[in-house]
Amino acid sequence: MTELNAQPLGETLKDVMENFISPRQRQIEQLMKVWSQLLPDELAGHCDIVEFSSGVLKVRTGGPGYSHELRLCRKMLLNEMNEALTGVRVKDIRMSV
Repeated sequence: MTELNAQPLGETLKDVMENFISPRQRQIEQLMKVWSQLLPDELAGHCDIVEFSSGVLKVRTGGPGYSHELRLCRKMLLNEMNEALTGVRVKDIRMSV
C-alpha cells in the first residue's frame, strides 16, 4: 500500500498563496499600474482592464469611439508597456464595449 504524505490544509493553502496566487497578483498589480501611467488621459476614464490571460490584455471601453482610439495607440501602448513591465509580457490588447 502506498503511504500518503498528508499536509495540513493551512500549509497547503499557504503554499498555494505563495507559489501561485501572490506572484499572479503582483503581476496584475504591476500591469494595472503601468496601464494607468501610459494610457492617454482622454481614454483613462473610459477603458478598464477586465482580464489578463496568456499575454492578452482584455479591456472594456465606454463605447465604440473609445475602442477606436485605443486601437490607434495599441502598438505604442504594447511597446511601452513591455518596456516598463518586469516578468510580464503583453502580446496583444483586445477591446470590448
